[in-house]
Amino acid sequence: MARCLYPGINAVTLMEPAEPLDPRREKLLPVVAYAVERRIATSKPDYWDHVTRLELAVLAKDAEAALNALEDALDAVRESWEAETTTRNLRLISEARKKRGEAARMGRKNRSCANRPCKHIIGETSFLQVLMSQSIA
Repeated sequence: MARCLYPGINAVTLMEPAEPLDPRREKLLPVVAYAVERRIATSKPDYWDHVTRLELAVLAKDAEAALNALEDALDAVRESWEAETTTRNLRLISEARKKRGEAARMGRKNRSCANRPCKHIIGETSFLQVLMSQSIA
């Protein structure tokens, strides 16, 4: 029986705005990361698996892993509401970090979404724009 990893990623994402940061967050991050990697390795990953990896990478400030997960998520997005939900979560993280004075720009490393369909664009905000505003570097 596969464990449901979504409550875990939701918990660590919602811990980000806490002041002070919840110390349990550091213990949960690797557990959720392991759960999503096992799920991806043992089944056909879906959009939510990839954006779980994306959120984990953003939370861990791992730019390379975030960009890799972003590419996979963009390939898997099916409905605009999925992308809107992810964008809200990334904004929550970004705003919490800005409030704590942790905001920093992430280097793009010559990555581009130019060859991808525009289905990941949400109004004027894309995943990449939100991700680029994250404090990952």
